[in-house]
Amino acid sequence: MSIRLILAGGGDAPESLEVDDYYRSILGPNPSIGFLPQAVVIPGIWTLDQAEAWLADRPALAEVSIRTVMDTSSFSEGLDEVGSVFIMGGNTFSLLDWLRREGHLPYLRRCIATGTHVVYGCSAGAILMGRTIAPAALGRERDENVVGLRDLAGLDLLCGASVFCHYSPDDYGDIAALACESGESVLCIPEDGGVFWNGRVLTNIGRSAITIVRSDGSQQTIACGGVNVL
Repeated sequence: MSIRLILAGGGDAPESLEVDDYYRSILGPNPSIGFLPQAVVIPGIWTLDQAEAWLADRPALAEVSIRTVMDTSSFSEGLDEVGSVFIMGGNTFSLLDWLRREGHLPYLRRCIATGTHVVYGCSAGAILMGRTIAPAALGRERDENVVGLRDLAGLDLLCGASVFCHYSPDDYGDIAALACESGESVLCIPEDGGVFWNGRVLTNIGRSAITIVRSDGSQQTIACGGVNVL
């Protein structure tokens, strides 16, 4: 079974309609989602109730069974019982730190790489899928490394590319510098954008064009409905 991975730019419900509709279309009958809100359920940011309300506000998911998985002891058990995983945005550093400390990265990588689950990564959840989460520290929506994370290696499920969310053309200079320094491509997704990745080809499933910044600083654009490779 191939990878079934959605990467979304971080928009709220109105901006994410097209991406959410595509997500719902590939879940099949009687869908169930395991919801991981750890990136945003942090003291001083959002409560769990706020995070669950944010997901419930998405029309495409109105009749989908959603199970929030917060407890480490039930992480793999909770996700084994659902057909999809939705990883919410928030602080990317906190998300990676939690998953690594609790030993959940190998399980999550296996869920994605083997295609047993459809996985939707929104903002921090999308950035997590790249080679490194370093792009999270850039741009107007940049995350602060509040946990002092030193190892920024992500799940590396995108052929060595990394992901930048909330993208606008004003961010190009910083992203190009990172791409040239790292020698790897960066997939840049605007807030109303999203892609589907099957392990070989990217398909633009969102409302706006997607930009890939290559390791030499050049740009490639994927129009709505278009495809490309990493």
